[in-house]
Amino acid sequence: MKQKCVIFYAIPYEIVDDSGKTNEGISCTYLPTFDLVPIINDNGSLGTATVKQSLPADWIDKLEQIPGVYDITFKMESVGGKPMLKPVDIAFVSGVKFSEVK
Repeated sequence: MKQKCVIFYAIPYEIVDDSGKTNEGISCTYLPTFDLVPIINDNGSLGTATVKQSLPADWIDKLEQIPGVYDITFKMESVGGKPMLKPVDIAFVSGVKFSEVK
């Protein structure tokens, strides 16, 4: 499944656990849509929530411009018995500029 997303923030991380194993990646915050329209959700919330997710560390060169619009390809995985969308590829589409609507 490919989804056009707006990435707002990305930071590489490297964590060494107690056993000495290194876990590295990119912590990323994005809006899982490009369709920015006013919305009232079924649960009464307003707008679209951002998603915080880890990306592979070697994708840092694919993040050409932040904030930016990206095509993110996901696959469905089971994590702890729960379905989760995992990013498997990313491609830069364009920069993004927000302006007021009056």
